[in-house]
Amino acid sequence: SAREGRAADDVTVAELAAPHAYLRAVAGDPSAAATRALRARVATAHPVVVVGDVRAGVAGGLAAGTGALVLGARVELLRARADAEGVARAQKLLRGAALALTEREATLAPQN
Repeated sequence: SAREGRAADDVTVAELAAPHAYLRAVAGDPSAAATRALRARVATAHPVVVVGDVRAGVAGGLAAGTGALVLGARVELLRARADAEGVARAQKLLRGAALALTEREATLAPQN
């Protein structure tokens, strides 16, 4: 690890806690099966997963506030703040997102 003077690339995923492993994986290949498995292992509502998903969405060229990943993260953040009105607005935007929803975003944007 960095404390031991090793470069980040020399640290194996097994040596990292699951949230940190997810951040490393999402930075490398957000759509990889291994990344999705780590997301499921950590839990999609975990703050690290939300941050990683937003980062991946923005890095992937999604317009801030309109990409499904960003909007999904917005729903989860507003839920954490217990802002029911904000959640409803974010879910409406998420349902209308032009990008195809992943399974995660689909669960955050009920089709009512």
